[in-house]
Amino acid sequence: MLNVKNVDVTINKRPIIKNVSFSVYPGEVLGFIGPNGAGKSTLIKAISHIVRYRGSIQWHGQSLKQMSAKARARFLSYVPQSLELDIPFTVFDAVYMGRFPYKSNRLENEKIVKKALDRVGILHLQDRIVATLSGGQKQLVAMAKAIAQDAQILILDEPTSALDLYFQLQLLDMMKELAEEGRLVLLAIHDLSYAYRFCDRLTLMENGQLTHLGFPKDVITTKRLQETYHVYTKIYEDHHTTAVIPLRVIE
Repeated sequence: MLNVKNVDVTINKRPIIKNVSFSVYPGEVLGFIGPNGAGKSTLIKAISHIVRYRGSIQWHGQSLKQMSAKARARFLSYVPQSLELDIPFTVFDAVYMGRFPYKSNRLENEKIVKKALDRVGILHLQDRIVATLSGGQKQLVAMAKAIAQDAQILILDEPTSALDLYFQLQLLDMMKELAEEGRLVLLAIHDLSYAYRFCDRLTLMENGQLTHLGFPKDVITTKRLQETYHVYTKIYEDHHTTAVIPLRVIE
């Protein structure tokens, strides 16, 4: 279990995250939704130990703060909104970095890397320089690196933002598969239709606070979206999917 308790984040003397607490279990996909500036990305960066925080974050009772970076990397992997590398790495080498926490031999690591590349559908790009790729392809490289890292917790920051429809669905389906294999998946996501469809539970954030936590049908309601996003919406449901349609802003 991942247990987040009384977490605060202050940046440049301004409180960004305010007393956030929740628990989530392996096998779940937990989505973070909310308007721009709500604190979604900052919170998952705190969980990933990218930004400093006050409070407690524990994985199966172990404090993340007391672990070395290498120890944390064995069970926690972070996929940023965009992958930017200053060094001209090939796709293969970038994904191979996910094997850093382990002492496996090179041949075994190479097999794991190629398997990860194949899983996200970019094995044919393994010799390309990352900087020459499109934004969507870079996102898939970051996802492959996270899979090669073989972490128990996968944290994604708006993973579909640079992808076309085909790769959005491919990545989200893959995310669900990883959770079904026993991993814990956390993601910040703007698309409420995808959040409703692919997340097991949702946290709704506003002004740095977690205001609601529950099943998608309980968190995403027209009344709640009106109060939080200040827009009128329509929620369409059928036997196959749910779509959240924004209608107009509240003047």
